[in-house]
Amino acid sequence: MRFPFVQNKALPLAALGWLEEAKSVIRIACQLAPIGSFNWHTAFIKRIVICFHSGDYQEAYILYKAHRQHQKPHKNAEVYWRVLYGYLYILIQAGKIESYGEERLSLAKFLNDIPTFTRDKAGNNINLIIIEIMVRMQRGQFGRIIDRMEALREYTRAYTRRPETKRANVFHHSSDECL
Repeated sequence: MRFPFVQNKALPLAALGWLEEAKSVIRIACQLAPIGSFNWHTAFIKRIVICFHSGDYQEAYILYKAHRQHQKPHKNAEVYWRVLYGYLYILIQAGKIESYGEERLSLAKFLNDIPTFTRDKAGNNINLIIIEIMVRMQRGQFGRIIDRMEALREYTRAYTRRPETKRANVFHHSSDECL
């Protein structure tokens, strides 16, 4: 009974900027959940997200690698682990993370292997769009980004105008300003 309270306390703390407290709380949540359970996986995902927010990218990478090495992801959390890897890959390529070995990302495979988000019209697949654009920028594929912008504009017009998709809507307005 204590796990949901502890886990749900971490993200609001992070949102308030109390990142060390959020990290401490989410560490406790990771210890409270049975190892390998869906709750355990989601607690680790939140722990890595909090590391992203605090700028502790190397710690996020270490947690990701340790978790992935020792535990097969719960099937319902697999998509989130893949999205985290996409962001970690971008940070590795940007020199913000020192990787243990060669990290690779086949963008086409990455985008095709995550059907849950690509069919999602509630704004969650905005992560995939951001990762795709960032990777293409790092690879110098600017023409491909421009080709993709019209599809992005159409997606955001159709699916991000509702209050529950506010985060994706912010991205839409930012992308319009870039053009």
